[in-house]
Amino acid sequence: MIFQTAKEQGYDGIDLAMRKNFDAWQVAYVNELVTKYGIPVEVVQISNKANLKEMNQAVDLAKSLNAKVITINAP
Repeated sequence: MIFQTAKEQGYDGIDLAMRKNFDAWQVAYVNELVTKYGIPVEVVQISNKANLKEMNQAVDLAKSLNAKVITINAP
């Protein structure tokens, strides 16, 4: 729904928060949304409580999406 809304409102990109949104962890699914709506993911966001596995997943997702920025939310 976010990708569709962003497209309808004329946004240039998405800041994708991975915190509790398990769909956002699925690289193939997110790539499908990017292709379907033509809205790139510019930023991948993770929680300050992310563990090593979650950080690695964020890096893999960012690489797959060509996102140049990963942000870690401050506590």
